[in-house]
Amino acid sequence: MVVKRSAAIRLMEKIIRNEFPKILAQKKRAAKQREKVMKNFEPLNAEMFKRHQDIVDKMQNPPSHPWRLCALGSHWVKTHERQIAKGVTIVDGHCRKNSGKREVLAFDEIQEIQRRNFHQLTERPSSYEKIYKKKSSKYDSLIVGWTKYWNEIFRPSEPLEYDFVKALMTSESDFNPNVTTPVGKGKKNWARGLMQVTDETVKILNDPKGELKDHLFSISKDQVLDPNVNIATAIRWLFHKKYLAGKKLKREATWEEALIEYKGYMGEYLKNPKLKMKGLGVFEKHFLYLKNSNL
Repeated sequence: MVVKRSAAIRLMEKIIRNEFPKILAQKKRAAKQREKVMKNFEPLNAEMFKRHQDIVDKMQNPPSHPWRLCALGSHWVKTHERQIAKGVTIVDGHCRKNSGKREVLAFDEIQEIQRRNFHQLTERPSSYEKIYKKKSSKYDSLIVGWTKYWNEIFRPSEPLEYDFVKALMTSESDFNPNVTTPVGKGKKNWARGLMQVTDETVKILNDPKGELKDHLFSISKDQVLDPNVNIATAIRWLFHKKYLAGKKLKREATWEEALIEYKGYMGEYLKNPKLKMKGLGVFEKHFLYLKNSNL
């Protein structure tokens, strides 16, 4: 027996034959569009995951100071361009792992610490404007910020004073951030900037296998001319010199003795502690002025 298909069924079959391929094609186009849209979100998703991971790392491995942006063993890298096959992409600021679980301050993070925190500080060293005008106060917030930072890192029994750092800066450069001076014979080693940080000092501060065991830097010689970097590195170096002076004296060194080591006079001092160090006269004059200006 032959069953005749109704007109309705034949119409349905015709519609299916004609429309089903179109529906499939539409679904394929929609899937491709979704895939394309999701691909555009991949960098954002990766960035959000990275930021989440940075937060988790910082909680699990807290840095030595709350101003640090990254977990212990990482340092901050600012937003920058990266060359890729199709051109250039923008990489947002992120934390980058160090070679070991040491604290390393790189140029970008030094600038970011200053930008985020120093404007909140209200303390200031004593004024020197009667003699040096306004240029003497230009770097006060940097002096306070980095002195506070390193005091809180190393917690010495006698905290480093702001006026001590300002007097040292005055004796080294007269507040000129661009001064460079050759050190020793030849011109291979230069002292640079406000605190006259030498190329040799930068080399030591950057060296994870050198005499500093922690709280190193990742900076270039040219970057040391930046006032913020110059002051951060110089105060770190002064703390290290205090440590070295203490080892030589076999007791905790005073900041004056740290400065003697900083200036390279410790050999003479050990022979005769009462000897007046000629090379410290300018510093002592400035330090005394600053201390008395508050009286």
